[in-house]
Amino acid sequence: MKKMIAFFVVIFLVLTFNCWAQFSGQLSTAKTVKEGGLLGGGYFGVYEDAFSIFGQMRYGFMADFDGGIKLGLLNLDPGGGFGESKTGIILAGDAKYQLLKREAKDPVDCSFGLGMEYLSISDYSIFSFGGNLIGSYDFVLESKKVITPYGRLNLRAQRAEVTIAGLEGDTDFKVAFCLGTEIQLTPELSMIAELQIDDNVGIIGGVSYNIF
Repeated sequence: MKKMIAFFVVIFLVLTFNCWAQFSGQLSTAKTVKEGGLLGGGYFGVYEDAFSIFGQMRYGFMADFDGGIKLGLLNLDPGGGFGESKTGIILAGDAKYQLLKREAKDPVDCSFGLGMEYLSISDYSIFSFGGNLIGSYDFVLESKKVITPYGRLNLRAQRAEVTIAGLEGDTDFKVAFCLGTEIQLTPELSMIAELQIDDNVGIIGGVSYNIF
């Protein structure tokens, strides 16, 4: 009986995660971190039956090119008699290059990048890899603070694996969107809120700080 219950719990997780998406979001505008600069941040995400908390570090490798890594935890609570909540690890990384710059008289800031994300939770794991197209536009307030709406189009391949006998993983092609806003509180500190529109919807928020 316990094996049957475990089997249906894993089936539920597979169906759930197959319709879910990446969890770490974009959390940056189209602009890149300045060359030699370092940005850090802390964030949380709220999704259907799940909650995540994670951090980010981004480094400017050269002019118009930066890369970042995100690491955190995700707690899944299926509910409905499908077992107790489970906690997994999120690891994500990306790099982006800024193609268009408003300071160079382009209409918007625009970047293209590549990114990956790995989630491991109980008997289930997801690995995804793909491309991102990011656009943003700065609005400067009278107080000289900056509000920057941004959006991301994400195209990726996603592989799900199940580590239980009798079940096989599968690979899907996914399309997703992120819509967010960065609000500059000080020259170093910004607040970010983001709506993730994928097979499932998530809300991510937090703060970013320019360390140097």
